Amino acid sequence: MKVKTTLKKGISVLLSVAMVLALFFFTDLGFDLGLGVESNAYNTISKAYDNEYYYPSGTIFLTNFSLCYYQDGADARSNIKSSVGYSDTNGSLYPNSYHMFIDSVHSAMYLDQDTTEGTGGTYYVYIGGKTTTDPAAENACKGVGFETSEFGGYTDTLSVSSMGSVWYLQNTGGNNTFSPQFHGDGAVDLNRGCGSDSADIHLYATYDRNRGPAIDAFTIIAHDEDEMIDGAKAGNTYYIGAGWYKAVALNSTSDHPDLNRGCGSKSRDLFGYYHTPCVAVNSDALRTAYNNAVAYSSSNYTADSYTTLQSALQTGYVILTDLLDGYTTSDQTAINNAKSAIDSAVSNLVTPVGLNTQGGSLSTSSTTVKIGSATTATL
Repeated sequence: MKVKTTLKKGISVLLSVAMVLALFFFTDLGFDLGLGVESNAYNTISKAYDNEYYYPSGTIFLTNFSLCYYQDGADARSNIKSSVGYSDTNGSLYPNSYHMFIDSVHSAMYLDQDTTEGTGGTYYVYIGGKTTTDPAAENACKGVGFETSEFGGYTDTLSVSSMGSVWYLQNTGGNNTFSPQFHGDGAVDLNRGCGSDSADIHLYATYDRNRGPAIDAFTIIAHDEDEMIDGAKAGNTYYIGAGWYKAVALNSTSDHPDLNRGCGSKSRDLFGYYHTPCVAVNSDALRTAYNNAVAYSSSNYTADSYTTLQSALQTGYVILTDLLDGYTTSDQTAINNAKSAIDSAVSNLVTPVGLNTQGGSLSTSSTTVKIGSATTATL
């Protein structure tokens, strides 16, 4: 009996060693490492644009502009509002813009500033516009500029090589006012009626995304003195505050054209500014982490650890697909956090080692493995 017992123990030890070796080399002896291939729910995502931007959710962006002129100021204001569909009932002043009002119900903008103010001219000229909630829209404005001509005239488009962008004249469709469009049968001089010595000034906008991010506000500020205060004259980028930029001089040596140029010494100096709420972000690290992580298969890991990875991938997926048009409502902190969550989930993936008893039994105290039709081993 003692010999049989010793023999059984010896066989058990030998079988245990053999089973451990089979764990690495012979999975058909009864062990399943879970190394099967199974597709992931997510695929890799490529970067669509070199420049990527964050913008606050719910932001309204400017598209096309409209202009009108009348000899009566009330008529000019009324008609520009009607032209773009602006309603005083729904309109409200855009913060820090001084003069720009937004009617989000009708996707309209109205600038409460006569561009001939203080000139003593015979016309009042007002600006309005349309809006969109999509900063990536083809007609989302990326900048505002002015062409100044001492001899009159204008062109529908201006290609400014130094800026690397094309600028479009903001036209009228006839008889003083129009519904905003790229081309029409006339254009409003912002100095209309200010005398023969005044320069012709026309409003242009660019829709080239290489120029920068979409803008959400445009305003005109009047100064009583022939200067730009608060350092703007020295060439500072900002005038009103962060995110505000000086409107561009498209064919002038001046970096910031006076919109009442040539209207006399008593005229008020008018200067244009535009604003963007967009902030540059970088998603490269998140994209790399995401694209690497989608290669992991659920069949290789425990359900709990893989579920954590899928949750992290879902967050990254939302941000990266949002950025396929170059814009996202997730700021840099959210992007960084999404990347960290994926890294953490990957580092905490758990690989299970499963044991197939091949008809034996499994308990907390011992496991009986059946090999062939008669031989058993207890581990």
